[in-house]
Amino acid sequence: MENGKLAEGTAHKRTSNSFTPLSNGGYVKPFVVIALVMSVAVVAGVVIGARLGSSNAASLDFSPDTIQLDNQGDFASVDIVVTALTPELPDTIQVLIEHDASFSISNSLCGPVFPGGIASAPAPVAGGTALVCTDPGGPALTDGVAMSFTITKDDSAGGQETLTMGATGPFRTVFFEAGVAVEINNTGTLTVNSALPPTPTPDPSSLIGYWPLDDLSGAMNGPTLDVGQVNGAVRFDGVNDYVDGGNPDLTGDEMTLAAWFNADSLSNCGASDCRIASKADGTATDDHYFMLSTISSGGDVVLRFRLRLDSDTETIVGGPGLVAGQWYHAAGTFDGATMRLYLDGVEVANLAAGGPIDSDSSVPFWIGGNPPSSSSRPWNGLVDEVRLYDRALTAGEILDLATLAPPPTPTPVPTPTNTPEPPPTSTPVPPPTPTPLPPPVSDGPGSLISGIGLGTVGLAPGVLGLVRDLAISGGVPGTYSLTVDGVPALSCVAAVDSCTSSQTAAAPAGSVFAITGPGSALFGFVWEE
Repeated sequence: MENGKLAEGTAHKRTSNSFTPLSNGGYVKPFVVIALVMSVAVVAGVVIGARLGSSNAASLDFSPDTIQLDNQGDFASVDIVVTALTPELPDTIQVLIEHDASFSISNSLCGPVFPGGIASAPAPVAGGTALVCTDPGGPALTDGVAMSFTITKDDSAGGQETLTMGATGPFRTVFFEAGVAVEINNTGTLTVNSALPPTPTPDPSSLIGYWPLDDLSGAMNGPTLDVGQVNGAVRFDGVNDYVDGGNPDLTGDEMTLAAWFNADSLSNCGASDCRIASKADGTATDDHYFMLSTISSGGDVVLRFRLRLDSDTETIVGGPGLVAGQWYHAAGTFDGATMRLYLDGVEVANLAAGGPIDSDSSVPFWIGGNPPSSSSRPWNGLVDEVRLYDRALTAGEILDLATLAPPPTPTPVPTPTNTPEPPPTSTPVPPPTPTPLPPPVSDGPGSLISGIGLGTVGLAPGVLGLVRDLAISGGVPGTYSLTVDGVPALSCVAAVDSCTSSQTAAAPAGSVFAITGPGSALFGFVWEE
């Protein structure tokens, strides 16, 4: 090393986890996944940054550059996009993101402009996080998504905050081209709008039963904890899980039953006849006192509401077809003359009906199942915020319940005690449009296919590839498996929140990835042909 430059032919290894000062006063944090040993020749007089000419200066920016994180533990996927990159793809790209302690960054994945890119685990540094993708010997590619990551809001502070990429001081963004550090000149910013919306609650005097399902306290019979619409939710296995809600009873001639639900599968019960919540002593129509469920109708799976009036159970169904993996809000009301069914705050069916509501304090009320058998009509998926009122809520009040924050992708979070009591009355905050997760990407044979998401992901054409780098957000210990068209392609054990393994697997055109594990989390994976 002479005058801050590497001498011609000097071999070097970047293995340290500390920052190394650059000659211009910035800092470089070497990648941490693998160490590169190479011979570097630097022409006399060339200085760091000289590769970035005024007509072709590489830049990095966040996409999207503004996101909304409404709840504690809420998260979104963000891409880092490189533009005007020099024709030679760099060996390594390092991004340093400045942020405060109210956020955390995880699930870093190399983007499709790094076909063989290996992402290091996001490394916390003073005042932020360092992300690194390494792709020694990659082909000459230019603009596109360089890497992706998940940003999580970890506290309840509201307002607007800005994350910075490529700021001054130690927060420099660089790439290594043939082992030479080249500084990215622009400064990208990510604006995060955040507010913790309270739970909108109609008149609490009429709320006779409230099951927030924020934790596993209470009469739980098998379900696990996951993220819900408000704090936590419980996940049912579709076999024999249920929550015993006690024996709430209705008298008079008005009522409302409401809940949030998200199905892992809508076909695990015959005719898709699975229970979201049910007060019943059997599965026959007249065995039900009140119930919300799904049912097959006209080729779709739709919502259903039952209510027993004067010894006769009435049933209404309606709404657009439901799909698995999506949050919905359901509500059924009766005002003494009309039963109404609502989906996501919109009335989808009604039925003229009359008579007093039948009551029986000995009949149990279950969430996720149909009494008295735990294996009868079991729900497969999530249920949250179950409410029972002794009056018919208005259409506006139903809409208030259905306009909470946008649904996050389920992932375990710590939650408060599950005490059946009404929350405070407040004004709801309308949700923003949720940021979509990036779809699988493929540029043909020899290219990278990557994706982030839940459940199944479609695979573009390919013949044989390598599955590797499976990341799990949420820290649920256990074995996670990835299959291609039902054939095991990858299995690895996660002690906390990530596991790395690899296995070759055939993948003909139209194949589908499916990821399973003990927790339903945000997954990242890489498929390389």
